[in-house]
Amino acid sequence: MVALAVVGDSISEADSRDFSAGRLGDASWVSHAVGDGVRFAGGWAVSGAVTAQMARGARPVEADVLVIVAGTNDVSRGLPFTTCAANLRSIAGTVGAPRVVVSSIPPIDFEADLVTGYNEQLQALAAESGWDFVDAMAGIRTGDRFADGMSSDGVHPTVRAAESIGAAIRSYLLSGG
Repeated sequence: MVALAVVGDSISEADSRDFSAGRLGDASWVSHAVGDGVRFAGGWAVSGAVTAQMARGARPVEADVLVIVAGTNDVSRGLPFTTCAANLRSIAGTVGAPRVVVSSIPPIDFEADLVTGYNEQLQALAAESGWDFVDAMAGIRTGDRFADGMSSDGVHPTVRAAESIGAAIRSYLLSGG
């Protein structure tokens, strides 16, 4: 059984009634990642949060792995990646899981180039930090934008997209990365 901690923003929280307590909604990818072999151990996710807020909100979690899906709001606000990277390192240090997996962020249809660059930087950060990187968003995009039916607003994944993201992360965790 893999004990999973998660830190993120609305992509993770979505329609959850109480994310930290594990009352997950169908639009949260986490609800589709947990099940046989994967248990939600806790975490922090709040809609609209930037990585600095995530770093302040993160707490230690007894977990085997921490999955971070973070940066959509940083990109939208034009925050420098160096700041985001420092916040992601802080999150990982605070949560304290022995394994860290950083996921790509989903498209932002009206800022597609920024997301592509951010995801490339995330992948490099993961490599230099000894973390895993998973492109969990590959199944929900066409090129650098959301695929049909995967977002209603060009920013937030639909339930169908959350299922795809959750399945990708679950598969990655259970395969050992």
